[in-house]
Amino acid sequence: MFKHRKGQAAMEYLVTYGWAMLAIAVIMGVLWNMGVFEKSCVRTLPEQIFSSAEALSVKDWKITDVGELEMFLENNIGKTITMVKFDGVELTHVSVNTTGSSAFISPVSIVSGSGCFSKEFNITYYVTEGMNHTIIGKVSGER
Repeated sequence: MFKHRKGQAAMEYLVTYGWAMLAIAVIMGVLWNMGVFEKSCVRTLPEQIFSSAEALSVKDWKITDVGELEMFLENNIGKTITMVKFDGVELTHVSVNTTGSSAFISPVSIVSGSGCFSKEFNITYYVTEGMNHTIIGKVSGER
């Protein structure tokens, strides 16, 4: 008689944990169906694009329909900044004025397709007949 009760206790133990695992599986399925576990695309804030650029800052940016990066750059040093390269591609000496913000569109497409993207790029510039400087930027978001 006692052997039968030990088996019953073991079965009740297993069934109880079985129901708990089933409930967890159902909850996980509902959360997955709602998209909780999908990767979200986080858009880079303008002030985060250049991590260590004292001369240039970004006021706003977007990706154009053809995948080019369009930025509104602000000059932070009060001298004319001339950009000469974008990701290794020669520019026709694009200047960033000493007041206000200047629009800049990348000469090449940096994003293709749709969905999430993350792209690192570099800009080479000089300040009023000075040495060349290179800054690295990074943008991410959803297209």
